[in-house]
Formats: sequence, structure tokens, C-alpha cells
Amino acid sequence: MAAALGLSLAAQVEVWAPDLMVGTGQVEGSRPVLSVTALAMTASVCMRRGAPLAFAALVAASTAAQALATTPAAGLTEAIVLVAAAHAAAAYTPLRPALACLGALLVALVPSHDVADWTFAALLATAAWVAGLVLRRRGAAVVTARAERDAAASAERARIARELHDIVSHRVTTIVVQAQAGSALAEQEPAAARRAFAAIDEAGRQALAELRDLLDVLRGGDEPGERGPQPGLDDIGDLVADSRETGLPVELVVEGDPYEVEAGLGLAAYRIVQEALTNAVRHTGNAATRVLIRFTPTALELLVSDRGGARDRSGSGHGLAGMRERAALYGGSVEAGADDAGFSVRASLPVRTR
Repeated sequence: MAAALGLSLAAQVEVWAPDLMVGTGQVEGSRPVLSVTALAMTASVCMRRGAPLAFAALVAASTAAQALATTPAAGLTEAIVLVAAAHAAAAYTPLRPALACLGALLVALVPSHDVADWTFAALLATAAWVAGLVLRRRGAAVVTARAERDAAASAERARIARELHDIVSHRVTTIVVQAQAGSALAEQEPAAARRAFAAIDEAGRQALAELRDLLDVLRGGDEPGERGPQPGLDDIGDLVADSRETGLPVELVVEGDPYEVEAGLGLAAYRIVQEALTNAVRHTGNAATRVLIRFTPTALELLVSDRGGARDRSGSGHGLAGMRERAALYGGSVEAGADDAGFSVRASLPVRTR
């Protein structure tokens, strides 16, 4: 709105007091006609995003009306509006209507310009049109990439939810079994019954924590989940061994005093290392790789680094998005990027229970 108001005022000054404006020639035509057509052009600038086709059509019609009704005035504001109309048509409308708008603008300029002036105006309008087209395509590419990332993140969250479902189901099954055992032993073996109920207490607490995690990521749908025991922190060694069999020279290093972590956290650590090793195999093939697991009092830290050369390996970004989703579920974070000699993935997962 502010741009339309400013251009409208400037256009009226060009018509009624051209000496006050830079780049404006003497007015030779009918000033009332020029005033009305200039106002129609400049006031319509506020339509450039909401109704770009109507904006371009109004500019073309006003330009043609000037040429047919009187002698047009060569003004800076009209040139700005012409560029804005061509740019808006390409930036905010499909290709065919945008081409039609550009053609209409160029045709409307013919009656009021000689060959040299028309050529200059046509080049100016075409350049603005091309810039608008580039902007539109880049915007479409950004939207598409964002949609792909969102879809990948949603798929990863659904997978996490299914895996956590299996873990929680196991906890609940343990509670049921221990409750049956404790009930049977309550009178004959009180000590064994107490152990069974203690196991129920521990399994219940873990199940509640994992249920909270599950509800944080669960999305609609009844996709069949994967069956079978879910891998955890203790299975990373087997994962490293499997990677060696594919030809990747990888070593596993453990620092700190190992401790137990909840099943969901162990699964998240396993999946992060799995994805990082998969990327190392895909991008390097046989570069030396190191997997570091560091146990600290407050967090489980993971580092997977390879010496395959420093270069961009972002690709679609889906794998990294999945790793970040898993880490965020437990209040952690993942950082990945090239370093001096290769590529590294760092993850920190806060330890909530032992």
C-alpha cells in the first residue's frame, strides 16, 4: 500500500509539475487524461501479489489508453510500474499466463514509442520478467525441499513410535508376568514375592517414561510395526562388526564407565550410529572410520567420524533429520559436518535413568 501511494503521488507530480522530477520530459499531451491513466497504473501496484494478472492487465490497458488518447509522458514512475508488472506476472502466476502478460505489456508500448525506446523498454520488462520467473522457481524448489524434509521427519517419527510401542509392550508383559508370580508366591515365599513386586515397580516406571516418549511422537495411522527385539546400546558392537564385513575399516572405542540406559535411549543411540555408518559406507566405501561411545555422568555421547575427505554429504538430508528426531525425543542433539579430513556425526543424549 505504501509503495502504491508513493508512486501515485510521484506520478501526479510528473504530470502536473514535471520540472520537479528527475528524468521526466515536458508534458505534451492532455494532462487530465495522463493524470487518470497514471493513477490507474500506480494505484494498482498494491495488487501485484494478490492479483498479479489483474495488475499487469490494468498497466497494459492504461499504457495503451495513454497512447491512443493523447501523447504519453515519459516518466520514471511509469517505467517502475512496467517493471513491477512484468516481475509480478512471472513471480506469482503460472508460466503461460505470465508469458501472456509480458506480451500484452510489450504490445501496449508499441504505439507510444519509437524503435529505440521500445527496444529499451522491452529489454527492461523482459529482464524483470525473467527475474520474477527465477524467483518463482526457487521458491517452488524451497517449498518442495521443505515438504520432503517434513515427510521424512514424519516417517521417522512414525518408525520411532512403532519401535517404542514394541518396547512398552515388552515392559507391560513383564509387569503382568511378575504380578502373576508375585501373587502365587506371596504366602509361601514372601522374599521371592517381594522381588517380583520390585521388578513390577521398576518395569512400571520405565514403561511410564517410555509411554510419555511414545505420546510425544505418535501420529495417526495403524501401520504395522516391525516385530522382534529392538536393538540397543549393547548391539552397537555387532553393528560395527557388520560394517567391517562390508569392507569399511571401522573401530569401536568406549570411554568412561559403561552403565545401563533405558531401552528407548539405547535404541536411539543404535539408530544414530547405524545411520552414520550407512552414510560412511555410501560416501566413502573404504575410508577409515571410528565409532566412539563415551559414558559421562550426565549424557551418553556418540561420535562417528571417517577420513573420507571433507565434502558436502547432505544429500536429501533425510538421514540427518531422522537422527535429530531421535535425539530430540530424549532432549539431546545431533551435529554433523565436514572437518579437516573427513566427516563427523556427534550426538549427545542426556541420561535420565540408570
